[in-house]
Amino acid sequence: MAEDLLTDVDRPLPERLVEAFGQWAGRCVGPLARDVAAVIADNTNLLGEITQTAPRRFEN
Repeated sequence: MAEDLLTDVDRPLPERLVEAFGQWAGRCVGPLARDVAAVIADNTNLLGEITQTAPRRFEN
């Protein structure tokens, strides 16, 4: 857990910060990110046109 990494005073602070950020940010990518396409595909009626317009806006 990120909080545990930050409180480990036996390790240098920069090392703790990098690893804690990796733990925290990792929750937003990886296995969870694979589910995004399924959620979009299963809920197009809730999401509306954003599923088509958002990728184009991102590319622009």
